[in-house]
Parts: sequence; C-alpha cells; structure tokens
Amino acid sequence: MKKTIVAFTTLGMVAGLVACGQPTYPEIEPLKGEKIADFSLGESEEIYASNGWSNGQPFNAVWTKENVTYSNGQMHLGITEGEAKDGEVSYPYTAGEARSHHLYGYGDFEVRMKPTAVVGSVSTFFVYTGQWDHIDGVANKHDEIDIEFLGKDTTKVQFNYFVNGQGGHEYMYDLGFDASKEFHNYGFRWEKDTITWVVDGKTAYQVKKDGKNPELPSAGGHIMTNYWPSSVSGWSGTFKGATSDTVDYEWIKTSAEGVYSDEEKPVEPVTPVDPEFDWDDVDETDLTFTTGSSYYEISKAEGVTTVAYSGAKDWANVVADIATVAKNNDTVNITLKNNSNAKSTIRVDVQGSNTVGNTDCLNTGATAEGHSEIYTDMQWGGSKFDLAAGEEVEFIISYDTKTEKGAPKSLLIFIDSLQGDLVEHEGGSISISNVRFAKLSEDEGGEQGGEQGGEEGGEQGGEEGGEGGEEGGEQGGEQGGEEGGEQGDAIALSFTSDVYTMNPTSGETESLNVTYTDLAGNSYATVSAGLPTLETTVNTFSVNIKNEGQTMSKVRVDILGQTQVGETRAINTAATATGHTEIYTDTTYGGSIIEVAGGEEVVFVVTFDQSTDRGTAEVLNFFFDSCTWDDSTTHSGNLTISNFIFA
Repeated sequence: MKKTIVAFTTLGMVAGLVACGQPTYPEIEPLKGEKIADFSLGESEEIYASNGWSNGQPFNAVWTKENVTYSNGQMHLGITEGEAKDGEVSYPYTAGEARSHHLYGYGDFEVRMKPTAVVGSVSTFFVYTGQWDHIDGVANKHDEIDIEFLGKDTTKVQFNYFVNGQGGHEYMYDLGFDASKEFHNYGFRWEKDTITWVVDGKTAYQVKKDGKNPELPSAGGHIMTNYWPSSVSGWSGTFKGATSDTVDYEWIKTSAEGVYSDEEKPVEPVTPVDPEFDWDDVDETDLTFTTGSSYYEISKAEGVTTVAYSGAKDWANVVADIATVAKNNDTVNITLKNNSNAKSTIRVDVQGSNTVGNTDCLNTGATAEGHSEIYTDMQWGGSKFDLAAGEEVEFIISYDTKTEKGAPKSLLIFIDSLQGDLVEHEGGSISISNVRFAKLSEDEGGEQGGEQGGEEGGEQGGEEGGEGGEEGGEQGGEQGGEEGGEQGDAIALSFTSDVYTMNPTSGETESLNVTYTDLAGNSYATVSAGLPTLETTVNTFSVNIKNEGQTMSKVRVDILGQTQVGETRAINTAATATGHTEIYTDTTYGGSIIEVAGGEEVVFVVTFDQSTDRGTAEVLNFFFDSCTWDDSTTHSGNLTISNFIFA
C-alpha cells in the first residue's frame, strides 16, 4: 500500500485568480502520446485503485477500491458516505483514486474526462511524486502538476504545480463551457523549462522557468486521478454529503517514458530450489490456525485443520504463527485438500515482520505437482493456484528471510477470498495438514545446513551443517552461530511509573505486571525504562503483551531517540502482531498502537530507525489506555509485558 501526500495551499481569494480578459499564449503542436489506459476496453493493467488509506485533510475521506468502478467504456470515481478509518483517525466518507504503476517524466499528458458539479467536491488529473517513491535508493522530492475542477463552478478549471513540496502557483482558467456536461480533453506538455496546459487541443495557460518561477517540477511522477470531498469550504464550497455522481474517464495518454520506482519494480519469482528434496525426512509442524473473519469456520482433528465457508469474500484468511519454526528455514510444504464439489482458488503468504513498498510477503516462488499455472506475485505478495474439486496436493513455497521485510512471523491462507472481481462460489471445505519447514538453499552452514530447521535446527545442523550446526545450537545450525545470535535474546529492564501499579515495583525484570483502576484524565501516562546502548544495526523490538483482564486495552509503545525533531523523539517506523490489522504507527507524533482483547496474548513487533536526526534508541515507553490527550473515559486494566528482545 502507498500513500499519496499532496501538499495543499489554501487560497481564500481563489476567485481572484481568474484574470480579466485571460492572457493568450502561442499555440503549441498537438499533444502526442499513446494510451496507457483505454477504458473502452475495461480496466487497464497500468492504472490501479488506491485502497485503505487517507491523505488526511483537506481530503476528508479514505480511498477505497469500491469507489473505482468500470462500465460503459469508462472508469468512474465516486464518493460514498460512511465512517472509515486510517489508523486512529476517522473520516466521514470514502472516495475514489486511481494511479499508474510507473513514474513518468518530461512529456505530454492528456485525459478525456467529465468532472462532477457537486459543490464541495474536487475532480482531478495530475502527475505526482514524493519521498515515498525511490529511484535507485534515492527518495524523490515532492513535485506535482495539477488539473483540478471545483464542483461549485465547473465552467472553470484550476491549474497548479509543486516543486519540492512548495505550491502556491494556482491559476483559474475560464473554459467557456460547463465541463460537467460532457467529455473534453485536458492535458499539459511538461518540458524542462516550460509547462503548457491544453484544453481540447488549445493552449490555455503556460509557465516558463524564469526569475519569477526559478524552478519547475523535474522528478517523474505517477499519473493520478481522484475525486474527493473537500473540507476547505472557502476554496471549494461546502460539501453537503455524498451523491451518486461520479467523475468519468474515457482514456489517459502520455508520450513520456515510464519507469518503475524501487518499490513498484517487478521481481520475477523463482521456482523453489532442489525440487528433488526428500520431504519424507522432515517432521510435521503442528500449527494452530485462527481467523478474524466470520466468513470461515475452523475445526481441527488429528492434526488436520479444516476450513469451511460459504460464498466468496475479499481478503478473508486464516493465519498461523510461524515465527519460531520459519525463521531459520526458507521453504514450507503444505498439504491442501479440496473437500468440495467446486474448484477453489488458494493463495498462501509467508508474512514478514515489515511492510516494504506494497507488501510484507516473503514468498519468492511456489510449485505443486501437476500445476503449471501457479503465480507468485512479487509486487503485491502471495502464491496462488487453483485446487480442483476433490484434489489433494503438496504446495511448496520458497521465501526469503534476508530482506528488509524482516523475519517471517505468520502463514496466511486465503481461500476463495482474493481481491478484485470475485467469482461466484457456492462455498466449500479445505483441509490443511502436514505443514513442514526446511532449509533448501546453501549457505555458510553447509550444503543443507540443518535442512530440518525450526526447533530441530540445532540437532540436525550439527550433522548436516558442519560448523554452522555446532555453533548454531538451539538457534538452528543452518544459520550458524553468528546469524543465530542476531535473532536477539530477551533482556531485563528497570521500569518506573508515577501512575500505574507495577509488580515488581523496582529493579531489573524480564516480566512486568501493570495494573490500573479508574484511569481517567491521565493522558500519556507511561511505564518507562531506560535502554542499554544498542548496536546501530539493531532495528526491531518485540514484546509479549498479555491482557489478564476481561476488557480490551489500548497499548502504545514508543522507542525514543536522544533528540526531539519536529513533534517527537520517537523513532518507530512500523509495527505488527499476528492476527491484528488495526495497528497504527504515528510517524509524526510518535508511537505504535495496538488493541489487545481481554484474555489475549500477542507478540508485538516494533521496527525503528536509529540512523535519523533523532539519534539512537535511549528510552522505551509503554502507554496503557493513556495514549490520547482528550480521553476522559474511565479505564481499568491488568496486563503483563515480558520477553523484551532487541534484534
């Protein structure tokens, strides 16, 4: 998932930007380009929907794929009423945004579109990039070129551009027609020293690089379209609620050459190594699968997990914790059986600890006997294939534990639940059994390096992995002693608090019980510990959190650096926990927040960055039901935190 953070300059006198007797500019050669999206043919492989995040204000909505639809040879962007969340922040609407996979630099850009005349809404076509796009490891600056229609007056269009995050170049052009009534062509020619906006082939506005405009956009960006309810009524008019109106697009053209950002660049999957490996010599791992969806019913008998379901639903999955057994291996073999009378589509993800680009999936390839159609998506994640009615097969997935996505933590299985146009399905039953992990690649641990892996790694490593087995011990011979040590050991910490009751009350401990009753008005109360000096390469903290009480507790964890920069000292970058999708890391004000249900125990993994201006990790803070400034609600709780590991 990628966020678009579009800087926004509020102009109370936007109407004054309409020049009396608009200036004219020399006509340019017609815009050139090929269609990267022709919606008369349906969806485009180049353009995809943003889904599941917000740009904050003034956009006042969360982007969802349901607001991007296709019909009548067009792409439609809509706005839907209904509360939606991005992390801890709620918005009253969801809205539609679609973007290109590639980044495009200098060239011609053109769209055929029809905006809406809904007051308070904004319909757009633009090119955008920012620090979230990297080329050869270097972050882009925020450059942007805009075409925007304000629903309050669609006889005009606003042109604008940003250079390195600085806007304020708005110009309102009088179209001489109502753009919401019919389709027209809008575009711009982007050159090194000039931007020329064009409407229906006629030059509308031009900006040249000169003393007044010393810089123009130069960083290639995504081609973007979106439709959103503005919260800046002085600029856009007051949005009074969602309607059935949509912004409609027929095609998008460009003459520019597209390149992938580092995050979007496709990586070809590989077939799991050593297909002749004898899996009969590998012991089965007993996994417990759970689900956060009422869509599935899970049962287990004699080591076989059965998942029953009806119909089809987006993104429902069953999940199992594999952190211990998978970290010292690189391949998993799962036996899957379709117990129903209809074909099922199965996707399996080995999930890592960090999201990088679009995915946290570690899969590098997959294979199954008799199946040639298996597809591993290296951009979005997952290995997918079709399991015929009554078929049983061993599905073998290879995964990589040595990327920025971190160590494996979960095994996710999606059964007839993939995103997109779901095929009607009567439902059925899938059995999962005989899950086995092994290490098939060669490394310094030896040819097989303890291919039995997991908890048996130390014993098998000595025999198969030579020196790696001897040094790795319980960490797993296949990685060797040094690599095994990098997984990190639990440490003792000394905690203090002025609000919470702690047991033990003082001294170093590897496990701390925290209780509180009628906690109200104690915003940002903490349980705090100073940290020992950590190696600068350490970037992960994990902790076991057990809710001993009966009600949900909201827990926030901050890793603090030495220096406050901006609003915070926190150096958190992301956080994960098996079975949790609501986790939110605030990189502006700091902190990673998780909701722990009554009786639940989770392993909460926080990643952090010691290479920023905030300095190296110095303090660890826990907030228990206190991570907000305006909460007058009474809270009580009883939680135990333990197993503090930095790695």
